Amino acid sequence: MYRQLRSHLLGAPSCAAALVLAAFAAASAFAQEPATVIRGAIVFTGDDVLETATVTIRGRTVVAVTAGDGLPPAAGGDATVVVGALHAAGVPLLAGSDAPNPGAAHGASVHRELELLVRAGLSPVEALRAATAAPADAFGLDDRGRIAAGRKADLVLVLGDATRDVLATRDLAGIWRDGARVERVRPEAVPSGRPRIAPRLLTDFEDLTGDALAASGWIPSTDTMFGGGSTVDLRVSADGADGNRGALVISGEIAAGFPAPWAGVMIGLAPGMMQPVDASDITAFVFDARGEGATYRILAFAESLGPMPATIEFSAGTGWRRVVVPLGGIDGLDPTGAMGFLIGGPGRLGPFRLEIDNVELR
Repeated sequence: MYRQLRSHLLGAPSCAAALVLAAFAAASAFAQEPATVIRGAIVFTGDDVLETATVTIRGRTVVAVTAGDGLPPAAGGDATVVVGALHAAGVPLLAGSDAPNPGAAHGASVHRELELLVRAGLSPVEALRAATAAPADAFGLDDRGRIAAGRKADLVLVLGDATRDVLATRDLAGIWRDGARVERVRPEAVPSGRPRIAPRLLTDFEDLTGDALAASGWIPSTDTMFGGGSTVDLRVSADGADGNRGALVISGEIAAGFPAPWAGVMIGLAPGMMQPVDASDITAFVFDARGEGATYRILAFAESLGPMPATIEFSAGTGWRRVVVPLGGIDGLDPTGAMGFLIGGPGRLGPFRLEIDNVELR
């Protein structure tokens, strides 16, 4: 849930992904208190505005947010008010970067997280603690998290005083791991271009069954990884478009339980999932579709889009039709960092069924 919610709150600390995450943090921090009550209702309108939400701890409401009070519209809100309220209420906060999701990198993104935590109201020392001692305490790691005799000697030396200006953590002078100094070797310049892909048929689903479907790169994807209740089932039918002997049947249910529910099938453009490629030679993502007269969705993933995919809607009736998605018409998508597509159910709640065939990069 945390990763997807964070996509609604660009420019906010990741630990403030949304008030649901705040409730999770509070529930974790006060797990030993049977009287703890966590209550929240997240209601997104067409403009992605949070209507109401509360977090109550030990009978006392510590966060109460209504529309317009610190959470988006869309990509622009200031969710730091939520982090500040949780911090003021004594809820432990842990720094996190959400790596390796698009736009986040292990290690490096924590520096930005520290900056945002300070912006939310933590002191530089408290932000540093959220990235060191606090996680060690939360996860019971007694051998690290502090500079003390008998602890792991994993250390960094910075130029400047990070207890006064947390941005000083970015100016590294030395690194030690297990007590041994690690020399920083700057990588040689690498070509800016990524593997360049050519127009091609991705699959026509003929003779694809069982493990062969997953091996071909088609992966089921739902919001259950973030606590949602949507479901999806994939199977290959012999009744394809234009008399083909194969088509992929995507059926399932878009269910409540997550603010932005989804269910569908994911196809990456590189051998590794969510790895960017150069799709400059590709003008469109194309496939045949047959559905139930509903409006379905395509999610486009690219490095330039960050954690928020672009959404393209298309309709599919009971007869096969050709769906053409020009890459040049997707706002914010830079084809030199394209990663993949998800084809899935409609934006409304309820069961759905969709068939696709002859998926190609044109």
